[in-house]
Amino acid sequence: MASVELTGREGIKKNLRKCYDRFEETLEARLAKDSTFQETPYYRLITNWKYAGLAEMEGNFEVALRHLAVLVDEAENPTSKVATRRYYARALWKSGQNDLAKSELQKNLS
Repeated sequence: MASVELTGREGIKKNLRKCYDRFEETLEARLAKDSTFQETPYYRLITNWKYAGLAEMEGNFEVALRHLAVLVDEAENPTSKVATRRYYARALWKSGQNDLAKSELQKNLS
């Protein structure tokens, strides 16, 4: 495995981008073996996480929040829903939507 250099924000972003690139290569290989994989709920799940993560990393919170909202809606078990809501709330907070972030976290308590 290649070494990871985590020096400063730009170094972290560069290394995250490499991880996303490797993920994309793995996904493309999976789709080459089975094109029907694209129609599965798992494919939707992992691609929404990918796009949300990339968008947040680039500061494009509108896109990140759109993908995270889908993930919250589609989370099937309580543990996944809580974890996804926490990540969604963090993105809301980072985008300056503090009241919505608090509201989203409150949903985890009910």
